[in-house]
Amino acid sequence: MFIFDVLDRNEQLYTNNMEALSAKYQSVEDTVHHNESEHARAIDQLTFELQASQASMMEIEEECGKLRSQSKQLMETLNEEVVNTLKPLLILLLLV
Repeated sequence: MFIFDVLDRNEQLYTNNMEALSAKYQSVEDTVHHNESEHARAIDQLTFELQASQASMMEIEEECGKLRSQSKQLMETLNEEVVNTLKPLLILLLLV
């Protein structure tokens, strides 16, 4: 009868160990799943922010192009006005 008691205790010990290992494995699986979900959410958020930044950058580049063009036009207009303003004075100086 003593041998059966030892066998029963060993069986119970193995059962308890298997239950503990199963619980730990499940905990690890849950943690991995949670981390994968968090990682996917972080990637989605970063992708969204990157796309928004790229769109904003394209708008800024377009605005810079428009401002450069306007600046060039204003400089050309200013140069024409200066030349037109100075022409009569140069003619007068040449006549004197």
